[in-house]
Amino acid sequence: MNEINGSDWFWVGKLAPPQNQTQSVRREALLERLTRRSRTALLLVISPPGFGKTTLLTQWRAALLNAPTPKPVAWLTLDDADTDPNRLLAYLVLAFEATGVDTGALGQRARTQALDPDPQRNVAALLQVLRQHGQRMTLMVDDYHRAASPTLDLVMLTLLERGADILDFVVASRSRPQWPLAALKARGLVQEIDAQDLVLTQSEAADILGPSYDLAALSILHARTEGWAVALQLARLWFARGQGSLLGLQSLTGPVADVAEYLAEQVVMALPLALREFLMETAVLDRFNAELADAVRGRSDAAAMLMQLRPYEALVVPLDVSRSWFRYHLMLADYLRTQLDPQRGREIHRAAAHWLGRQSDWGAAVAHAVQAGDEALAIRLLQAAGGWQLVLRKGIPYTQGLLRYFDDISLRTDPTLLMVQSYLHAKLGDEPLAMELLRLAEVSVADRPELQRDFDVIAALVHVYFDRLDDDDRWPVRAEDAMQRAPDDLLCQATLLCVGAVKAISLARLDEAIAASTAARARMRVVQSPLGENYCLLHLAQAHAMRGDLQDARRVIDEALALAESNFGMDSSLKALVGCFKAQQLYWAGDWAGAAPRLAEGLSTVEHVDGWLDVFAVTADMGWRIALRLEGLSAALKSLEHTAQQARHRRLERLSALVSAWRVDLNCQSGLMAQARQEANAAQLDRAWRAALTLGPNEATWRFVEAGAMALMRLHLALGAPREALALAELARPWLQQRGLAIPAWRLELLSLVARRRATADEAGTKASENPSKPLQQALEVTLAPLIQHDLAGLLLEVGPMILPCLPSAEGQWPAVLRKVVTPLRGWQAHPPRQRTLFSGKESEVLALLIEGTPNKSIARALGISENTVKFHLKNIFQKLEVDNRAAAIRVALQQGLGASA
Repeated sequence: MNEINGSDWFWVGKLAPPQNQTQSVRREALLERLTRRSRTALLLVISPPGFGKTTLLTQWRAALLNAPTPKPVAWLTLDDADTDPNRLLAYLVLAFEATGVDTGALGQRARTQALDPDPQRNVAALLQVLRQHGQRMTLMVDDYHRAASPTLDLVMLTLLERGADILDFVVASRSRPQWPLAALKARGLVQEIDAQDLVLTQSEAADILGPSYDLAALSILHARTEGWAVALQLARLWFARGQGSLLGLQSLTGPVADVAEYLAEQVVMALPLALREFLMETAVLDRFNAELADAVRGRSDAAAMLMQLRPYEALVVPLDVSRSWFRYHLMLADYLRTQLDPQRGREIHRAAAHWLGRQSDWGAAVAHAVQAGDEALAIRLLQAAGGWQLVLRKGIPYTQGLLRYFDDISLRTDPTLLMVQSYLHAKLGDEPLAMELLRLAEVSVADRPELQRDFDVIAALVHVYFDRLDDDDRWPVRAEDAMQRAPDDLLCQATLLCVGAVKAISLARLDEAIAASTAARARMRVVQSPLGENYCLLHLAQAHAMRGDLQDARRVIDEALALAESNFGMDSSLKALVGCFKAQQLYWAGDWAGAAPRLAEGLSTVEHVDGWLDVFAVTADMGWRIALRLEGLSAALKSLEHTAQQARHRRLERLSALVSAWRVDLNCQSGLMAQARQEANAAQLDRAWRAALTLGPNEATWRFVEAGAMALMRLHLALGAPREALALAELARPWLQQRGLAIPAWRLELLSLVARRRATADEAGTKASENPSKPLQQALEVTLAPLIQHDLAGLLLEVGPMILPCLPSAEGQWPAVLRKVVTPLRGWQAHPPRQRTLFSGKESEVLALLIEGTPNKSIARALGISENTVKFHLKNIFQKLEVDNRAAAIRVALQQGLGASA
């Protein structure tokens, strides 16, 4: 079993039960009940404070550990600072590690509070570690109510649902968690122990009080305290100091809670003044040792005070074996806090904030500063924690947890908080809010020159996330320009250069992108930011790839994967993001089956943690093409609709334009020509595409030029107009080549090959399947040369079966790149994508009339059915189309080509 260093602030007293059990009564009946209970995934122990929840769990833990066949038990106690899901998960990793589980690199990241920003990835990594351990375990979580939140509930429910085969959960709380308990109970997953079960019997009360009381006195004490454990402990302490009497106890009126509060007051007031002050001044701390107690009180006598309080361990609870760390029983803490002078309380909170900040417990430090009423200190602590970089290093939930401590005025006026929020909401894809917060931050930093550099970085990042890259002066691509902008801040220089690389890629200035990425990477390495270095590598790989330097691009992506794995783990969000670009390389190489899982794994990260236009475009372009061939037309249409929703949500106009082109492309490949023409006309695709060709070099249009050319060429080919397709290629190819965009040009060359063959066949009056002429053979050799050199079989696959007649007839002499694709291409030729029948006959009739704009009453009359039956069919149609209203149903049906054939 690994030793936990008791001096470490983050998890001291959290990974083992309290050490004050010598004065606790043994709950034999409950322990027997727990031993005999049928196994369920979750046991809830729910009661108000003071009923002995922790005592019961502690005794049960000991019973499990000391059984003839010992059963491992992980323990975690939560407090108010543990609302961040990744903080909870770090504790859980360390709790399991303390039982002997080999957590490897995951444990190291937990100890340094450096888990992946995505909690669900950390859940998956933890479950993987536990399954590799191979032994069923019990997890006990105490005081869950203190940290309960929707994000924590989601983590715990995920662990419960996915870990029920290897974990038994025991959760103690003052209140029931906001979980779907009824559903879990219906599935037989939950048992519960409540306050009534925890009430002490008279004989158990006697064990607490000792032998000094006769049966009559014992009966009075038990009745007046109603078997409430903490009230009995307080009564014992009261009587032990000679201050109390049975007559006084009997004279008390009111509920038992009032009795307990009276007893707590009597116990505290009987202490010497110095001890009373010590209790009140340290009660604001969730846990403390002598050093922290001295720091917040400005004294040096805490160790002596704690020695004097040893007889009160039922209330002043030791948290570790060495009895160095303590917390108060929650009921006593609640009472003591009401007795503390407010001004003195603010002083204590302020001192605690400083001490906790030195321990890098930023959440607790900020909370104490806010409780001290010192917003300026709280903001300085947030800056010391990393400011806007918290979003990068600790993740979105952690940053949101810190921000919740601040009031609305501070959140809307302080430049540091505004910048953090702007970056946070950019990550979340909320463009209006992120830009408005950025505008407010710009006003706020006008008289704060020391914050100008941070603002420049945040402005750069926010603009990248929403594809607002129209200001050339803002995004340096040369190292000397970045140095001039931020002469003493390498991280700032690196970030600006990274954004400059994104800008350069969008404008197809690939040499500039390579230079900016390389310079940015060097600075990221100096400041030891592997996260930032990974982003530099992604931009570098994209620039190399688009230029046709595939060997360099593959090397860089493999390096980025290795860097992500070594620093953030096998299941990190960063590795998933890099995996999207690895999937692109597999896609180009023709390994679409290998690309699909990497792509699926990365999509959640792209959408919820980190995505900008390049990565959205890369994943979407691959996604719908792979879905079409591996899953069918419906899956491809759904993929494009999802991308369109992302584009609308993030207001990415360039991505929306790409989706319009891809829809035309998809419908052409699926033989839905009426729908393809309708989509092309609705988007005014030909006009928009030609306009894009005429825009200047400072316009980010190359992706649309590429996608639009491919879609329009397919449309003309499908309509039997190969010469029109060739004319488009003759416009687009030199435009792309002039900008050094090799792969987009190669994609068009392949479509041009098909068009050229069909045009030649039309002129000669021969079938397109006959042997190609010598010029066509030469064109084929030129077109295939880079594909063979760089193993780009995927570009042949994306053309589809219509490339087959263009290939050489002597299959035995084919290079590997052609042999790799011929079987799937022939399979797709034999089984082209078709729209899966979604609807019954009557639903199809209703949908056809719906698309024509027919109201429900008219549909009912036309089909000879009741209006209620029409509504029933519409409900089914909405469900199958995954919409919730008529307008959306019409739009999706038309996009899926259902207008004429529903």
